[in-house]
Amino acid sequence: MELGKAIQMCRKQRGYTQSKLAELAGITKTYLSAVERGKRQPNYETVNTVANAMGIPLSIIVFLSASDNELKPLGSELNEKLARVTLQLIEATNEPQADDDCSHIRS
Repeated sequence: MELGKAIQMCRKQRGYTQSKLAELAGITKTYLSAVERGKRQPNYETVNTVANAMGIPLSIIVFLSASDNELKPLGSELNEKLARVTLQLIEATNEPQADDDCSHIRS
Protein backbone atom coordinates (compact mmCIF):
# COMPACT_ATOMS: atom_id res chain seq x y z
CA MET A 1 0.00 0.00 0.00
CA GLU A 2 1.46 3.33 -1.09
CA LEU A 3 -0.67 6.04 0.50
CA GLY A 4 1.85 8.76 -0.26
CA LYS A 5 1.80 8.13 -4.00
CA ALA A 6 -2.01 8.06 -4.01
CA ILE A 7 -2.15 11.36 -2.13
CA GLN A 8 0.37 12.91 -4.50
CA MET A 9 -1.55 11.73 -7.58
CA CYS A 10 -4.82 13.15 -6.25
CA ARG A 11 -3.13 16.40 -5.18
CA LYS A 12 -1.71 16.90 -8.66
CA GLN A 13 -5.05 16.01 -10.29
CA ARG A 14 -6.68 18.70 -8.17
CA GLY A 15 -3.98 21.19 -9.17
CA TYR A 16 -2.84 21.79 -5.58
CA THR A 17 0.71 22.53 -4.56
CA GLN A 18 2.05 20.77 -1.50
CA SER A 19 1.86 24.10 0.33
CA LYS A 20 -1.80 24.60 -0.56
CA LEU A 21 -2.85 21.08 0.38
CA ALA A 22 -0.87 21.20 3.62
CA GLU A 23 -2.59 24.47 4.50
CA LEU A 24 -6.05 23.08 3.69
CA ALA A 25 -5.37 19.92 5.71
CA GLY A 26 -3.78 21.71 8.66
CA ILE A 27 -0.46 19.88 8.38
CA THR A 28 3.02 21.08 7.52
CA LYS A 29 4.35 21.03 3.98
CA THR A 30 7.41 19.15 5.29
CA TYR A 31 5.20 16.40 6.71
CA LEU A 32 3.10 16.16 3.51
CA SER A 33 6.27 15.94 1.43
CA ALA A 34 7.59 13.13 3.64
CA VAL A 35 4.27 11.27 3.32
CA GLU A 36 4.27 11.60 -0.47
CA ARG A 37 7.86 10.31 -0.65
CA GLY A 38 7.04 7.35 1.61
CA LYS A 39 9.30 8.59 4.41
CA ARG A 40 6.41 8.96 6.87
CA GLN A 41 3.33 6.80 7.30
CA PRO A 42 0.28 8.90 8.17
CA ASN A 43 -2.36 7.61 10.55
CA TYR A 44 -6.00 7.14 9.55
CA GLU A 45 -7.07 10.55 10.84
CA THR A 46 -4.40 12.35 8.85
CA VAL A 47 -5.22 10.53 5.61
CA ASN A 48 -8.90 11.26 6.16
CA THR A 49 -8.15 14.94 6.79
CA VAL A 50 -6.02 15.17 3.63
CA ALA A 51 -8.70 13.38 1.59
CA ASN A 52 -11.37 15.75 2.90
CA ALA A 53 -9.16 18.76 2.12
CA MET A 54 -9.04 17.59 -1.50
CA GLY A 55 -12.73 16.71 -1.61
CA ILE A 56 -11.93 13.09 -2.40
CA PRO A 57 -13.50 10.20 -0.50
CA LEU A 58 -11.04 8.36 1.74
CA SER A 59 -11.98 5.11 0.03
CA ILE A 60 -10.62 6.47 -3.26
CA ILE A 61 -7.25 7.27 -1.66
CA VAL A 62 -7.11 3.78 -0.18
CA PHE A 63 -8.05 2.15 -3.50
CA LEU A 64 -5.44 4.15 -5.39
CA SER A 65 -2.79 3.15 -2.86
CA ALA A 66 -3.41 -0.58 -3.29
CA SER A 67 -0.75 -2.65 -5.00
CA ASP A 68 -1.45 -4.95 -7.94
CA ASN A 69 -1.11 -7.96 -5.63
CA GLU A 70 -3.75 -6.55 -3.29
CA LEU A 71 -6.19 -5.97 -6.16
CA LYS A 72 -5.58 -9.22 -8.05
CA PRO A 73 -8.15 -11.25 -6.02
CA LEU A 74 -10.91 -8.88 -7.19
CA GLY A 75 -10.55 -9.98 -10.80
CA SER A 76 -9.81 -7.90 -13.88
CA GLU A 77 -13.42 -6.93 -14.65
CA LEU A 78 -14.05 -5.48 -11.19
CA ASN A 79 -10.63 -3.80 -11.17
CA GLU A 80 -11.39 -2.08 -14.48
CA LYS A 81 -14.78 -0.91 -13.26
CA LEU A 82 -13.31 0.39 -10.00
CA ALA A 83 -10.55 2.21 -11.88
CA ARG A 84 -13.09 3.85 -14.21
CA VAL A 85 -15.32 4.98 -11.35
CA THR A 86 -12.30 6.20 -9.41
CA LEU A 87 -11.19 8.40 -12.31
CA GLN A 88 -14.73 9.72 -12.72
CA LEU A 89 -14.89 10.62 -9.04
CA ILE A 90 -11.60 12.46 -9.12
CA GLU A 91 -12.43 14.29 -12.35
CA ALA A 92 -16.05 15.05 -11.36
CA THR A 93 -15.04 18.33 -9.83
CA ASN A 94 -11.97 20.39 -9.20
CA GLU A 95 -13.56 21.97 -6.16
CA PRO A 96 -13.66 20.10 -2.82
CA GLN A 97 -17.06 18.66 -1.96
CA ALA A 98 -18.65 18.94 1.48
CA ASP A 99 -20.01 15.40 1.41
CA ASP A 100 -19.13 11.99 0.06
CA ASP A 101 -22.32 11.51 -1.97
CA CYS A 102 -21.17 9.81 -5.15
CA SER A 103 -24.62 9.02 -6.50
CA HIS A 104 -24.00 11.25 -9.55
CA ILE A 105 -21.29 8.87 -10.83
CA ARG A 106 -22.47 6.26 -13.32
CA SER A 107 -20.45 3.26 -14.37
